[in-house]
Amino acid sequence: MRKKIIFDIIDATYNTNNTLIIMINRKSFINGISSLASLAGIGSLNSLFGTNNANNANLNNSSTSFKFGNDDTITFFMIADWHLRMKDKPPSTRIVQNLEKKIKALNASFVVLSGDNVNTRENTIEKFPILMTPLVEALKRTNTSLAITFGNHDSEHAPNDSVYFSRQAQYDWFKKQLGDLFIDYDIPELTGVGTGVIDIYSKDTKKPSFKVYLADSGSYVRFREDGSPIPSSGWDNPHSDQIAWYMRDSADKVPHLWIQHIIVPDIITNGVFETTEEVGKVKIKGRIDKKNPRKLFNIKPVASKLITGQVRESPCPPQWSIYENKEHTVDGITLYEAWRKSGTMKGAFFGHDHSNSFDTIDNNGMRLGATAIFNWGQVRVFTVNSDGKYNTYMTKL
Repeated sequence: MRKKIIFDIIDATYNTNNTLIIMINRKSFINGISSLASLAGIGSLNSLFGTNNANNANLNNSSTSFKFGNDDTITFFMIADWHLRMKDKPPSTRIVQNLEKKIKALNASFVVLSGDNVNTRENTIEKFPILMTPLVEALKRTNTSLAITFGNHDSEHAPNDSVYFSRQAQYDWFKKQLGDLFIDYDIPELTGVGTGVIDIYSKDTKKPSFKVYLADSGSYVRFREDGSPIPSSGWDNPHSDQIAWYMRDSADKVPHLWIQHIIVPDIITNGVFETTEEVGKVKIKGRIDKKNPRKLFNIKPVASKLITGQVRESPCPPQWSIYENKEHTVDGITLYEAWRKSGTMKGAFFGHDHSNSFDTIDNNGMRLGATAIFNWGQVRVFTVNSDGKYNTYMTKL
């Protein structure tokens, strides 16, 4: 049987010498080259390009690293769950204009789009560029970099329908539009699109003083034969290869943050929430009992655990049976346990749960936070110091 090798072409044009220039999707190129190498008996991609591990994908790449300012701080924003729609298209760009003002006011170095960036039905090849161009132009005007990772809605209709923009197509579009302002941190060998690390250096140091990890937390756990996800199958989370890479990379003990879309189930079971008999206008229900994960309780946040923010809906993590299976663990170690083992993880922050904006510390001393939807005109701000300490809060635009 012949092996079919597919390269995803995202653009093609002729140069002044009448030579055809083809732009190929980076991940499909690497996968295709790997297949060619295998067929030719060359060996692995790493041996072909002379690299030893996935970490080298980011080495000496200036677009994935930053430096602390003269005051030894750096500020960046996290935007969650924009769900941008065509009725929000230009000239209705007030939220982007306000974002631009906030970037200037706080001197933000970069912005992270953390998933569910465009409304599912309008995430098409035709509409996506129209919707996102105002953001691109604002970033260019302020010379602000962008990193993008993904949520469960970013690929519900792709790859089964070529009309829709896949995760990789979104990533590549931003890369093409922003050039050097795009933070090209993705490690293609890892599951999904948008898992990697942003390094932040102090002056005259060869080793980063701080890191920001970003991960593709997937969409849903089961898929149809055509590759489209089944929404009713439950949420996904980072896979074992992503966790294994993180465990290797974080072994340098550099202080760091973690950002992904779908929250981890540990938020429910480690003392941040408790059962309640209270009945109000908003009753929050959650599966707080790990031993009986299907049972719903009325729950509320434990006030002493909250640093700041609000909880207006139950967090929506993956099921424990998924989160703890072999596809999502490394030798039985979950993502949360990998964070704890690192010893230098300073906090993990999530989108996904639209109404939540909490920042909390659980019974294990782990700092976990939620970022409310961008549609409400607010972003999460991080200001990091070179000594590894940081401050984060939600701010209105």
